[in-house]
Amino acid sequence: LSTVMRAWIAFGAGDEDPLAILATETDSSIAAAYITEHRALMLLAMGRYDEGVSATLGLTHLGAPRFLRLRLAAAARLAQARRRDDAIALLPGDSRAERAARENIERRRSVPGAIDSASDGIAEMFVRLATEINRQNASSLALTISRFATFTAPDNSVGWFVTSGILNQSEQEDAALAALDGVGQRDPFFSDVQDMRVQLLAQTNEPEAALELAREQAERRNATAADWQRYGERYAAVGNHDAAAEAYGRAVTLAGGDDAPWASWLLYGGALLDAGRWDESRPALEKAVELGQDQPIVLNYLGYALLERREELDYAEDLIRRASELNPDSPSITDSLGWVHYV
Repeated sequence: LSTVMRAWIAFGAGDEDPLAILATETDSSIAAAYITEHRALMLLAMGRYDEGVSATLGLTHLGAPRFLRLRLAAAARLAQARRRDDAIALLPGDSRAERAARENIERRRSVPGAIDSASDGIAEMFVRLATEINRQNASSLALTISRFATFTAPDNSVGWFVTSGILNQSEQEDAALAALDGVGQRDPFFSDVQDMRVQLLAQTNEPEAALELAREQAERRNATAADWQRYGERYAAVGNHDAAAEAYGRAVTLAGGDDAPWASWLLYGGALLDAGRWDESRPALEKAVELGQDQPIVLNYLGYALLERREELDYAEDLIRRASELNPDSPSITDSLGWVHYV
């Protein structure tokens, strides 16, 4: 990582060409991966915007979450330079972070997350490094490095997000909640941070606080299907299945109605079933089966629901057998298959 660090230090000091440092040949595939990523960030920081955008768009191999973060950083930098159309073009997706960033840009507001200084660049390196080390179950070291990121660039929301996640894995929920306070409301990742806050509140035995925060998120003007789904999960957790069904139903509508994902229909149908509303539940579960014909969890869910009510036993058996063929090692599906034979 020294090549990346030296390049950003040179950029900050203004006494050496950082791109020349990054052009250093290396035999390490790990070093090469970091260098490629930071060359894109460096080009943008240096005001070489067209080259920076091209280099950023070439980083799809990093995976969706990391690629999203880098596109947001690039868009924030372009917005600084008043290249708003170019910034918006980098954010064509429908994720909450992209929508929030686009709204800021369209309203001519600044977008948090730009990488335009040595401290920003080095912090971004620490964030990725902490994430990768944490995958190796080295949480103490990962936490140290993620905190380096938050000290070096306290306005980098991803640093706080990663720090909170590592603390949560280490069962330090209160500290994990405190780390999320580092992310401001105008940050593109604020909604994702609020989702994590809801989960942490639920883990710390504060279900009512989690429910209230989920409600606030769902009732925002630009709330998404994911916000309503989270709201439904919180109602289900406190045993209010009718309210959970209403929230999941709203999530289905926002996700496209008949074109919503099978998982949305399954959650909706499951909540209706838990609320004792079988006549409404069955059509929702059948829609989930229609959309997820190769999803064993969906087939088993409807099959077992029919089996419990002794309705259309041949159809129920067919659903459960198909589920078992798709996932023969599932204990719950195998149990359902046994129950089919018993009935």
